Amino acid sequence: MMTRRHIGWALGTILVGFTMALPGKAVAEVYAIEPCLDTGTRVIGAFPGCWFLGDPGQSCTEVCTSKGLAYDDNTRTVAGSDGTMDACMTLQGVLGVLTGGCQPGVCTDGFGCSYNTATKSPLYCTSPPTTADAANGDIERVCACMQRTPAPALSHTGVTLASLLLLGGGVWLVRRRERRS
Repeated sequence: MMTRRHIGWALGTILVGFTMALPGKAVAEVYAIEPCLDTGTRVIGAFPGCWFLGDPGQSCTEVCTSKGLAYDDNTRTVAGSDGTMDACMTLQGVLGVLTGGCQPGVCTDGFGCSYNTATKSPLYCTSPPTTADAANGDIERVCACMQRTPAPALSHTGVTLASLLLLGGGVWLVRRRERRS
C-alpha cells in the first residue's frame, strides 16, 4: 500500500484526508499537499516549510543534507518545542506515520515532532527545546528543510579600498596625509 507521501508526490497537488481517533471523538481533516524541493511535502496554506520524514537515527541536519538542502527552523517553530502539538500531529499524518494521538512530554533530546519506531508511537517533545542535531536510533524526525543559500558572488561594484587591501594579503593601515600650508 502506498503511503500518503508517495501518492502526493506522484499526483502533484492533491487532497489528503486522514482520521485520528481521540478520546471520545474522531476528527477528520483534509489538507491540500504538493511536492516541494523534489522529494518533500508542502501542506498548502497550513504550515510553512517543506517537510520530510527522516530515517531512524537521522538528525534533521542529516535529513536535509542528504537531500542537498539546509535545516529550516520551521522544524522548531511550527511542529517542534516552540510550535504546536496540532501542527505536529497534522504533519505526522500527512507524512504517513500517525497511529493515534500523541501526548506532549519531556524527551531525552530535542527531537521535537517525531515518531518512535520501537514503541510505534508519535512523539511531541516539548523539552528539551527542538534542535537540528538531535538523533536516536529509534527516532524518525519530522523535519523542515530549505534551499541552501548560495554564497554571495564577488563583483566589482561596491568594492572598497579597504576590501582590496584585505584581499591583497594583509591588513594595511591607510592614512591620509594633509598638506600644511
